[in-house]
Amino acid sequence: MKRVAATLMLLALTACSNGCSLARRVWSPAQLPERAEHLIAQTSDGWDLSIIHYHPRAPLPGRRPVLLVHGIVTNERNLDYDEQHSLARSLSARGLDVWALSLRATGESAHASLIGGDHHYDWDFDTYCREDIPTALAFVQQHTGAEKVDYIGHSMGGMLYYCVLARGGPAADAIGVGATLGSPLGFRWGPRFTQLSETAALAASKLPVLKLDSITLLGLPLVTWFPEPLALLLYNPANLEESVWSGFLAVGVDDESPLLAAQFHRWIVSDRFTSRDGAIDYEALLPATRAPTLVVAGKADQLGFPPLVRRGYDALGGEKAWLVVGMENGARGDYGHMDLLLGQSAERDVFEPVAQWLAAPHSSVAGH
Repeated sequence: MKRVAATLMLLALTACSNGCSLARRVWSPAQLPERAEHLIAQTSDGWDLSIIHYHPRAPLPGRRPVLLVHGIVTNERNLDYDEQHSLARSLSARGLDVWALSLRATGESAHASLIGGDHHYDWDFDTYCREDIPTALAFVQQHTGAEKVDYIGHSMGGMLYYCVLARGGPAADAIGVGATLGSPLGFRWGPRFTQLSETAALAASKLPVLKLDSITLLGLPLVTWFPEPLALLLYNPANLEESVWSGFLAVGVDDESPLLAAQFHRWIVSDRFTSRDGAIDYEALLPATRAPTLVVAGKADQLGFPPLVRRGYDALGGEKAWLVVGMENGARGDYGHMDLLLGQSAERDVFEPVAQWLAAPHSSVAGH
């Protein structure tokens, strides 16, 4: 009986996934700009990764290309929601050659299947670090001829930046200058929230898949009518328009693997940023790294809590800078987690400082 119930549940989730994928088109914001193109890079383990290339209208000579990487359970759309809310378009308008990645099973990249198919929900954070990010960096190098690629990661995308640097090798050597946005390396938010996060991650690790795209789309009316629970955790309503948030939830959220949840559970329990088997302590290896890095935290970010994001800054070797985006530092608001990309004034308060960091001279970086 249990097997029959499990099979019916999987079939229902699969059907909902297919239907919700079609329904997403109704919510999709404006199409890509004229000077953007959709490309595919393939990992060594056979996954097709979606990369959007934003050609600058007036390229700045001597500048490195820039790779953008999104966070957990999201996709490239949080890096380019529309013309007014887009880190990708902002940097491209400044003359930078921008490449926005969707990690495996997100966005327009190849997706996994619960039943049949070539790909399954069997990846973790280490897989992203070992396969997806090196593939994207090498792809950009190959297409541009650049020796170095600058890197900007939001949330888990920034954590992957730390992981790649810590592991070393060709992928780490390919990085020129980096910036992380709301990327914690500590996992102690306070007793109640830490316990809740630990329980949720453990439960998620026992599921066949974290089916978030379907659930999010089906739950949009509730999110619209009762925004406060998510707002308290994911964004500051004073900085982010409700219509943008609802639209993003419809197109910018994707499923995740239970193995990824298992790795997050390990981090929360141990408060250490390690490989899933615990053999590699990524944080402990960061002092030996030398890539110039801007570490950005939102003043009101409840996920990338500033003291936890600060751990990444403190661990890094080499040239680095620290920025808390809040009114006390001249921002137009105290930023939450998603405000860093989708906030009404993110262009001024976040994108501009990041662009300035990339443009600044860094003596340890060659290969423009």
